[in-house]
Amino acid sequence: MKKFLYIFFIYISSACRFFFVTPRNSKKIIDELNSLFLTKTKWLDKSIVKRIKLYITISDFITNWFFTIRGFKATHKEKQRLLYLAAIMPLFDDLTDSLEIPSKDIIKDLKSTNNTLHPTIPVIRFLYFKLIENCSEHFIFTFHRALEVQDKSISQLQEKKLSTKDLKDITYEKGGISIFLFRLILDHPLRKNEKKSIYELGYLIQLINDMFDIHKDYHNKQQTLFTNATFLRPCFNEYNNTLDNVITNFISLDYDHSNSIKALSKISTITSRAQVCMEQLLACEKSTHGTFKIESYERKQLICDMDTIKNIFKSYKFS
Repeated sequence: MKKFLYIFFIYISSACRFFFVTPRNSKKIIDELNSLFLTKTKWLDKSIVKRIKLYITISDFITNWFFTIRGFKATHKEKQRLLYLAAIMPLFDDLTDSLEIPSKDIIKDLKSTNNTLHPTIPVIRFLYFKLIENCSEHFIFTFHRALEVQDKSISQLQEKKLSTKDLKDITYEKGGISIFLFRLILDHPLRKNEKKSIYELGYLIQLINDMFDIHKDYHNKQQTLFTNATFLRPCFNEYNNTLDNVITNFISLDYDHSNSIKALSKISTITSRAQVCMEQLLACEKSTHGTFKIESYERKQLICDMDTIKNIFKSYKFS
């Protein structure tokens, strides 16, 4: 009963953050960008605003895990840096994934006064310098490294089929460094083995993203472990093994044990959603006689809708 009530409390507090705290934070950064750029450049449309809000929501959940495990909330400076980081990430994703612009060209353009690559560069430049003005050298180095890692994801769009090992390596590095950035932007020092633990967590989150984005990735011709799968069980075994590693690693970190358990409980509200998605994708595989034939399924079969009462209840039960 105690576990039931604790998980229920986590779900309620997460809902409060989702409906009240995060929208308020999103409005701050959107208003700031609008006031600076909207009258000069007409790119700040509804789609990009929606993506920025989504990234701010995701970052709010992720950093809340790190605040929980360390035992105290974000400082004002940390909150500001987190907003700038969350806002800049979808813009970089668009440049590297959609436009296939190499990171070295993006960084070069950021440091000049030219806007040769894309109309969004002035806004990205503004966010970039706001972000790094109070950050450590370690964060700035890692941020540039994250852009280079994003270059590798361009290879996921090539026609030649990537090997399972290549896809695992790309997924691990891309997911790991993205989550690590959100930890590195915080002021408290890293503990022993914390970087490795966070990379493992990032890999897990990237696997969940790929699981939920399987329909979009397939139609965008973006290769992932899931779009390339003939059988899903190896993908889910990889996910479950990674989840076990995350739990073991977090518990062994040099933080208060009760805080580690609280952080893992909050992480479970995300991993439980993955279990709901797994069930749905395995049902697809079962419908085609035990072989995963992604081209055979309808959109509603591949997209796991977590807004339905049925799936919300399942997620809560798994958590």
